[in-house]
Amino acid sequence: MIKVPAIFVFLLLFCGLLIAQPDVRKISVTGKSSATLEAQYSSISIRVKETDKEMAASHKKLNSILSKLFTELVKSGITEDDITKSVIDQGADYRWQDNERILVSYFSSCIAMFDVNDLGKLPAIYEILAKFEQITIMSSTYERHDTFEKRKIELKRALQAAKEKAEFMADIMGCKLGKVKEINEVSWDNGAAGGVYANTMRMEKAPDVSFGSVTISATVHVEFYIE
Repeated sequence: MIKVPAIFVFLLLFCGLLIAQPDVRKISVTGKSSATLEAQYSSISIRVKETDKEMAASHKKLNSILSKLFTELVKSGITEDDITKSVIDQGADYRWQDNERILVSYFSSCIAMFDVNDLGKLPAIYEILAKFEQITIMSSTYERHDTFEKRKIELKRALQAAKEKAEFMADIMGCKLGKVKEINEVSWDNGAAGGVYANTMRMEKAPDVSFGSVTISATVHVEFYIE
């Protein structure tokens, strides 16, 4: 009995698979759509940090600062429901001296987030935040309350744009567009669906007239069969 080398058998099977592959003709296109809309509110995130020689004292000082800050924010028109606060973090700050780590102080800190629904009050809000040296502004973005619905509109437009582009290309090449083979959304946050839409903030030249806008965009890649 003649023994056939395993590699020869593998090559035969591989070639058979290649021959069996159908001649699939397809066309790939990209569709995009975006809309720049007036912002409806601003979302602000801040970090508040207090230090002291004793950890308990830093915690007490932090609570005092938070109480004063939240009181001023509420007086300015921010509702308590629009303010959220993270768990308080505590630890120690060190510095290096002569290749030795020296304890400087203990700290207590937290992240606070709140929405400003009246954009006309933004300058006053920033003035309040500027009073506290313990505060660092982490982020400040413009948002809309109807973002989800607006995103669906842009996604629909992007899909329609992809279809029209594919039909145009097929017509020019003298072929007929078939069924959809595959649809992929373009994402900028490691594949999460929410990242399909770019939500950007833009400051205007005259903030006392227009405080900003929100750009919502969608991009899709679509593959069609060609008949």
